[in-house]
Amino acid sequence: MVEDPFNSETNSSPTLAQPDARLGAHFLNLLYSSVTILFSALIYWVLLDFFSSRDFILFVVPLIPFLFLINYTIDAWDEGTTLGHKSLGLYIVDEKTGEAFTLSRMVMREFVIKGLVCGLISIFSLYIFFIVDSLMVTRDDRKTFHDRMVGSIVVKR
Repeated sequence: MVEDPFNSETNSSPTLAQPDARLGAHFLNLLYSSVTILFSALIYWVLLDFFSSRDFILFVVPLIPFLFLINYTIDAWDEGTTLGHKSLGLYIVDEKTGEAFTLSRMVMREFVIKGLVCGLISIFSLYIFFIVDSLMVTRDDRKTFHDRMVGSIVVKR
């Protein structure tokens, strides 16, 4: 069970994540994905040397790192965080209640809003939207467009 980020004993408001911590979490998420891709490519390359025929195993075994990444991503999303955020002690919570996001809300935030909606807008705007969205964390409320769309804030625990 995830703790309540609004610790009523010490203060009534959460500690918002600093912009540099959010940037670091973003880069850690990219690093985890990149390492997974490189590791999968390495496995595939090594297996090509051992097997002369292109068996079914050559297509299934390299997917194993992706399955691990997906498993850890789902576990992190179930706690209301991402792998990069979790590494830095950051959690995504509801801005009104302070409760950690559920798995379904994390899927909506990370996959639908950030991945599809913001990703497509960024592509069509030549990534100007991505830059503006990223710079939004320097505001006082530290909320990006995707945070505003789903009603989330990122807090440090």
